[in-house]
Amino acid sequence: MTWPATIFTLYPEIFPGPLGHSIARWTTRRPGGGAGMAMRADVLAAAVDEVLARRPEAPLLAMSPRGAPLTQALVRALAQGPG
Repeated sequence: MTWPATIFTLYPEIFPGPLGHSIARWTTRRPGGGAGMAMRADVLAAAVDEVLARRPEAPLLAMSPRGAPLTQALVRALAQGPG
């Protein structure tokens, strides 16, 4: 079974191969970097908009320490979906 996913990350180096690409390609400004690096809202929004335009049925998960835990039950439910 194929399960497509698009991952946005500040740390592309932790994802080898085709996942090793940053969201910086969606920005019109030169990315900064360093200890205070954060995702700019306009850059992230452009990236998410582009992906959802291609795959509107895909769920959107935003990983955050303030969010609900990613449980095995949720992962199983997501695995049954469109990716």
